[in-house]
Amino acid sequence: MKQEFIVLRESRSQETCDGNLRFPLPEIALENLDETQVAAVQRENEFIALAPNIPIRIQESVPDQRDHFDAVTNAYCAWGIESIGAVNSSLSGKGMIAAILDSGIDSAHAAFSGMDLVERDFVGVGNGDGHGHGTHSAGALFGQDVAGVRIGVARDVERGLIAKVVDDSGCGESWRVFQALEWAARGGANVVLMSLSISLHDYIDRLKSGGTTSDAAAGVALEAYHSLISLYRKYVAFLRLRSRAMIVVTGVGDANIKSPDLPWQLSSEPISAVGGITSVGALDRGKDGYVVAGFSNSNPDVVAPGVEVLSAKAGSQGMMTTSGTSAAASYVAGVALLWGEYLATRRAFTSFDLEAYVTTSGDLLDIAPGTPKIDLGKGLVESPGVDKKKRVIRSHTSKRRASTFYKARRMSLSALLALQSGPKVQRHRQVKTLRRLARARK
Repeated sequence: MKQEFIVLRESRSQETCDGNLRFPLPEIALENLDETQVAAVQRENEFIALAPNIPIRIQESVPDQRDHFDAVTNAYCAWGIESIGAVNSSLSGKGMIAAILDSGIDSAHAAFSGMDLVERDFVGVGNGDGHGHGTHSAGALFGQDVAGVRIGVARDVERGLIAKVVDDSGCGESWRVFQALEWAARGGANVVLMSLSISLHDYIDRLKSGGTTSDAAAGVALEAYHSLISLYRKYVAFLRLRSRAMIVVTGVGDANIKSPDLPWQLSSEPISAVGGITSVGALDRGKDGYVVAGFSNSNPDVVAPGVEVLSAKAGSQGMMTTSGTSAAASYVAGVALLWGEYLATRRAFTSFDLEAYVTTSGDLLDIAPGTPKIDLGKGLVESPGVDKKKRVIRSHTSKRRASTFYKARRMSLSALLALQSGPKVQRHRQVKTLRRLARARK
């Protein structure tokens, strides 16, 4: 039986690199293959990886329709904006390009007035946002002030690339995500925000509707999931190495149920579990500091405010609040744009530099005591700021911790991946080894 496969190959053409790429990108294609044809493709010299075209869904937020926003604003800005230090930062994302892979955008909203937005529909239903998730995410990422209230982190980005990869119901196909990632990289995106999840349930239903038994469908879906994760990991690695400077940010997932009566915790959802993608958990306000939101999955890279996040409401000129790790990911993507501007004023930087500064900006200083570290990653991200009374840039700590990463870019990708994915108990040994190698290469 034939099915659709996403195939990744080394480029067969003599592509010339533009200003946004350091090296040509590999080719990505959607092909309808049976088992014999799959084997033939895998024998090709240019073959890198393939995976079935599995359905995706938006990481749905929890809507909270409010008429008054006093509880979620601090004076003139959303509470999350203040929590990450964006209010006190002199940086605003100037010169940076942001890409959002979501449900589109309501470009007529006042939050995006005067902005350079480039929209592209990868689904075939037309530009715009009939769902609302993409508009809310864009508002929190780079939206302008609405009714005198600040909702966006990086308000002066050079351009916003808006890729519509799901329809108005929030459903789509993995193939569209890969197309949009390539489009974003060629468009010079510094930060890509994509709060999406792989929908194994939909894929299993598709297999069963084609005559596959329930048990067989579950096994096929599990194998397909692993191959798709591997494909994402390889493609993101190519993007990070071959683009000028681009990182991908996504929410860690909203399916957790934190209860002392349950002996388990849900880890990061697919796509966010891919190595090389910055996964984000959600924080809420507590009596003794910030606490992890009850729905936020475990094992994020960093965390940010993700409860009652105030942003633009599609189909109106107003605002709304939602909760979810996708909202928290919008804030982290915004912080990444600020760090990108900070780095760009000092020297040329790569994807690894930008990721290092974003993740090492995180700390646990404002987190409530007793919060499990497994839910926090590196901690609450912070903007490069000017508040001299409170950890302006923490340059000594951040640069020292980041130095291993941007020295490591001189080394092989396998060495870097070993550093990022090795057991935590061995991490300090790997860091020392990479430092010795870096010194030897000078």
